[in-house]
Amino acid sequence: MKFHNDVLTSYAKVRIFCKEQNSVGNGELRRLMLECASALFHFREHLPPHERRTRSLYATHCPDYGLVGDIANAYKHHELTRHNPQVTASTDIFEIMLSVDYKDGEGPYSDSEAAVHVTLTDGSCRDLGEVLRNVVNMWKLKMVELGADEEYLPSKRRFVPPVPRATARKSNLTMTQGVACQLHLQPMVYDCEQQKLVQEDLSDAEKVVFRAWKNPSLVVRSMGQEIEIEVAVSGDEHEHYGSLESEKEQVKYLREIAERDGHLDNAIESLRQRALASQPCWSIDCI
Repeated sequence: MKFHNDVLTSYAKVRIFCKEQNSVGNGELRRLMLECASALFHFREHLPPHERRTRSLYATHCPDYGLVGDIANAYKHHELTRHNPQVTASTDIFEIMLSVDYKDGEGPYSDSEAAVHVTLTDGSCRDLGEVLRNVVNMWKLKMVELGADEEYLPSKRRFVPPVPRATARKSNLTMTQGVACQLHLQPMVYDCEQQKLVQEDLSDAEKVVFRAWKNPSLVVRSMGQEIEIEVAVSGDEHEHYGSLESEKEQVKYLREIAERDGHLDNAIESLRQRALASQPCWSIDCI
């Protein structure tokens, strides 16, 4: 029960956020991952006494377990100065948006992935999502060894490069007015020959342009109810939306985007549920 309530639930929250929000800027992804790291590190304390092993022993089976311990302690204490930790400060754990350039038969396109990176004391950098996944899989194997009834399948990375155009994701940057925000952006490119992601070389670039815009909103009405939804648009879509002369054209264009991305159907279903919930309930006494 503890494994499901603490480990799997906290890890599921991370994966759901990455799938549905794919956002950095307000620290939500960082918080979810650090809470998951804490649950993964402390789970050994909830094993039966005769099965409980030391931190160093688990780290020999999964080196990332030792790293998760340092990350969880840095998150709790802010700074670590004893026992040669791999991470010495919570400020070394930060959100980052990876933007990967691809090219297919239709031309160039990009995919964005929200992530949390950790700078280690040796100067290297790790993807916290990968670290969590490795430790989750270690505990899944351990649960099977302990005779768990459920068959735990290994967790895998959801989006493996190259990401097709049809499933490419947009960048979502969330910021609150008046609140300091530190953004980390890393441009990448997919190398077809090496079949891997490589950091894009911007050393010869004279200027790097960064564009940010507020997503427009759309009012959806159905069954006597209405709801206002935010429509995520790309840079080109935002420019085209702004070039439309009439409000009618803008609304039509936003509805097309919302329908394409599935947000319109979700909004209509939400309104349907709201309308059903508002219906009066009748009690009938049978005599």
